[in-house]
Amino acid sequence: MRTIGQRLGVANLLEGSVRTSGKTFRVTVQLIKVSDGSHLWSQTYDRDMRDIFAVQDAIATAVAAALQATLATSPTGQRSVNTEAYKALLRGRYFAQMRTKETPNEPSPPTGGNQA
Repeated sequence: MRTIGQRLGVANLLEGSVRTSGKTFRVTVQLIKVSDGSHLWSQTYDRDMRDIFAVQDAIATAVAAALQATLATSPTGQRSVNTEAYKALLRGRYFAQMRTKETPNEPSPPTGGNQA
């Protein structure tokens, strides 16, 4: 896992497995710190197949909380910035907003750079 994380250039990896038996399933999820291979968080969910979407939501919420805790306790106290991801976020927000508005003159999408 450490090698994969290093190749991807990420600080943390999410690993998981799903097993089924009859009408039940088990999902095991682990958040792993790439630098040393330690487990930041892990959880096992045993549920009925009817609860599959509820489990998906629970996993997403738990992983987000674990990542927030990891970011909050970062040794430098600073978050890394991925400018390309931020630009993509701005473009996505722009187009989402444009879908909800009817404007006669559609401006060009933001580039994420400093513009006057």
